[in-house]
Amino acid sequence: MNYNKIYDLFKNKYLLSLLSNGSNAFIGMVTLTVLFRHLTLDAMGEYGFFLTVLLFFDTFRSGFISTAFINYYAGYSGAKKDQTAGAAWIIAGCITLTSLLVSGLAHFVVDFVEDSSVRLFLNYFGVIYTLSLPFFMANCVLQAQQQFGKLLIINLCNQGALLAFILIVIFAGHIDVNTVIYCYMAANLFSSMIALLCGWTLISKMRSATRSAINELFNFGKYSVGTNMTATLMSVFGTVVIKFLLGAPALAVYNAGSKLVQIVELPLRSLVYAALPAMSERYNTGDKRGVVSMMERYIGVFTLALIPVCLLTIVFADWAILLLAGEKYVDTAAPNILRIYMLITLLFPAERIIAMTIDVFKLPKINFMKVLVMVTVGSLAGFVGIYVSESIYAATLPSAVSVVIGLIIALAAINRHGYPVSFLAMMRQGAVDIMRQVRQ
Repeated sequence: MNYNKIYDLFKNKYLLSLLSNGSNAFIGMVTLTVLFRHLTLDAMGEYGFFLTVLLFFDTFRSGFISTAFINYYAGYSGAKKDQTAGAAWIIAGCITLTSLLVSGLAHFVVDFVEDSSVRLFLNYFGVIYTLSLPFFMANCVLQAQQQFGKLLIINLCNQGALLAFILIVIFAGHIDVNTVIYCYMAANLFSSMIALLCGWTLISKMRSATRSAINELFNFGKYSVGTNMTATLMSVFGTVVIKFLLGAPALAVYNAGSKLVQIVELPLRSLVYAALPAMSERYNTGDKRGVVSMMERYIGVFTLALIPVCLLTIVFADWAILLLAGEKYVDTAAPNILRIYMLITLLFPAERIIAMTIDVFKLPKINFMKVLVMVTVGSLAGFVGIYVSESIYAATLPSAVSVVIGLIIALAAINRHGYPVSFLAMMRQGAVDIMRQVRQ
């Protein structure tokens, strides 16, 4: 056995990114499976609503910082990197302090809110954002530095701690929505402490921040945060529509059918995670044509590789739902929702990788306008579909409509900026790359 090749394989940044995202998703899926089996339909629907809204507002911080930080960190000199890291900490700190202040003020009105899921969010979101800040910054720094082995460690600490805390609560006989949220907060505190102790956050670079670096990140971030929040808004809007038009049990069924898509999307998320700093570094050194070539290869390979995965998932959707959520969800609409999403995911690689390329070209305004159109049309289609049909299947309309619109706009944007690309040509290039790898 060639141990050197195995060692080199596990040094590969794409594999490490896959392992990081994969372990994160796997433990997260196990956690969801445990919760599906120990919380009632109503409680699971409430927690799903709370988590969706929480992640939407967290998108404001991550959307403002993550992509902008990587674009202005990778490929630059030491002084520029220090200034960017300091500026990122200043902006992230201001956002987090604002959320903590708003959460504190919300305590004065929370008793007047009837919906229990909304009350949960108002009570806890500021504390959660504060506890997770070092963990969040460590993720940004390690991704920009392409230190995916360390990212694997910090993500395992976060998701592993959450699962461990939830199991402890279950064994103690105190599992409910509130205790699950306490476990969530404890896991974020634990992973943030690890990040600080290991020196992965670059918090000491705050003193290197300059006004120009802060303005640079802010001017990029104001569009990227709009892009991320607008995209997340469609998910939140869909969740709200399902909960208030069809009920919390219907939301639990929808979540059971849609969450498995995260496993299929895992390789794509891992690619984007690893490719963004590499493409930014290439762009920042002047190789724009090289960035487009990377984009074309990634789209072709991942779209073709997804086809057999999607087909297998469609065939075995009932078994997949049984494993994830349990027998009570098998005879619901969950398996068919999963099948519908499998077909939609075939367009995800092209839409998301082209969007990432537009960000690498430092054109975040185009992505923002694109996502604005996607979400407006997609959300309207979902609301009308659910309202008219009163069917949970209509909840898949926003994803289907928006991804088609997004792909059309993204391709037009790349072509208009002097880099003509063809979807069919990307598929041919992908087939060539796959065959080359198979022969090796």
